[in-house]
Amino acid sequence: MVRWNLPLGFQSYDSNVGILNNARTTLGRNLLREWLLRPSLSLPVITARHAAVACFVNPDNITTADDIQGHLSGIKNTPRILKMLRYGRGNVKDWQGIVEVRAQVPAVRAPH
Repeated sequence: MVRWNLPLGFQSYDSNVGILNNARTTLGRNLLREWLLRPSLSLPVITARHAAVACFVNPDNITTADDIQGHLSGIKNTPRILKMLRYGRGNVKDWQGIVEVRAQVPAVRAPH
């Protein structure tokens, strides 16, 4: 795969990623960037992504989306934390991050 670097002086907001990116977390920004740089060819994946976006931009869901964002706002970069713990390089702050994730999961879990 060919990957281009941004030219000197080129700002991220000058790109499609920068214009479209309203993500509030590093993980969200990275995920959107990956989706735009490497779009899926799988129809089920594309359909699921469209459904997720439609759900969160639907005016009827704004309150729920804000609630979810509020519950997730204090959660750290979980994949990074798990990687650090797997390789024995985690610290107390990393373990606290895992405890925080575990505490917030019931609040954002969909009702059955």
